[in-house]
Amino acid sequence: MKIGILVVREIYGSVFKEHNDGLVFATKSRGAFILIHYQACLNKDDAFTRERYLKSGPGKRYLKNRLRCFLSLTGWKRKRLLKLK
Repeated sequence: MKIGILVVREIYGSVFKEHNDGLVFATKSRGAFILIHYQACLNKDDAFTRERYLKSGPGKRYLKNRLRCFLSLTGWKRKRLLKLK
């Protein structure tokens, strides 16, 4: 499972739409995204600090473990995620 981490002001705002529409070079070849988890911060600096942590080795492990629990508890499977694309 590929995990994308992105700080955006609006979850379904223009930045998220640009990534889904393939307008961003870095994510153009990955196809459409499905939002299954988000974290909110009241402070922009806190949000970027959190993003930097989640992109680090320990942060990726934390997020994968958290999502693995979520996906297993809700019955989501990798195949089901791929069908939604």
